[in-house]
Amino acid sequence: HCTMICMRREEKVLPAAVVNQQLDRRVRDLEESQGRKVRRREKGEIKDEILLDLLPKAFTKTVLTYAYIDSRNGWLVVDAASSKRAEELISLLRETLGSLPLRPLEVNSSPVQVMTNWLQGGSLP
Repeated sequence: HCTMICMRREEKVLPAAVVNQQLDRRVRDLEESQGRKVRRREKGEIKDEILLDLLPKAFTKTVLTYAYIDSRNGWLVVDAASSKRAEELISLLRETLGSLPLRPLEVNSSPVQVMTNWLQGGSLP
């Protein structure tokens, strides 16, 4: 028996250039209107205000990570090219289930190398 699952992660996309442009404009306006230099801490506070203002308007990027659980054979297969993304899914599963004892698959040869050899040699298993 297998169970297919999907983790959905949404993150706001707010380019640093946009934030910095707004920050420069506000700092310049403040310095001109008050005739003084804006200090570092105040600049940080202004940047926080800008982030709070822009985040609700920012685009949302959605990332889906699929996995399936093969309970009969004791496998969890995560469809992720990076270990970081796989770890995110595993951490969420552990948080949800309470515990999830897992260990990585141990192989004698690198899967990347084996698949490359299949393609180069023209012989599939």
